[in-house]
Amino acid sequence: MVILDLGIWIIPFTLLIASCRRLTHLIVKLRKLQESVGVGVGVVGSP
Repeated sequence: MVILDLGIWIIPFTLLIASCRRLTHLIVKLRKLQESVGVGVGVVGSP
């Protein structure tokens, strides 16, 4: 019975952690994209 209770809590928890990791990777990629676009604009706009 304890194993069943643990399974009921662990499975949704691991799914939540996986979603957070995907969201973190997405944010990191978006920041890198923003930096690369910002650097490109800075180089083009510099005198």
